[in-house]
Amino acid sequence: VVLQGSALRSSYLNNNAMWAFEGNGKISDIALGRYQTFEDGTNNWETATYPRLTTVANDNNWRYSTYWAKNISYVRLKNIELGYNFPKQMLEKVKIYGLRVYAKAMNAAVFSNLDYFDPEDTASGISSYPFLKTFNFGVQVKF
Repeated sequence: VVLQGSALRSSYLNNNAMWAFEGNGKISDIALGRYQTFEDGTNNWETATYPRLTTVANDNNWRYSTYWAKNISYVRLKNIELGYNFPKQMLEKVKIYGLRVYAKAMNAAVFSNLDYFDPEDTASGISSYPFLKTFNFGVQVKF
């Protein structure tokens, strides 16, 4: 088992994935908790998790502030391999000298406070593709 992580670290989330209507006019799921005023005149300023949405140029939503500073501490299950070697006494009857079955996973899980981003990717300030998860299963047979 290989674990990788970082603790006591924060970073400003300043990539296009954070900004609504950026890049082809789409919004990410993070903007669903946006600030809004309702028809009855009330608003959700106490519970909003994202600034108000606008389709016009408004730099106020993107200025550096503590809102965009997030805890990017994490633990990643980088590598894990589990295997079983069958006892030789069991295999002698079928003329096999070794039999091993195994399962291996790379980047299997990430534990962090960030819901929408990979904390390693966010630390660089770049939004790219997430780490690929790889799962391998195998059998080794010696005749």
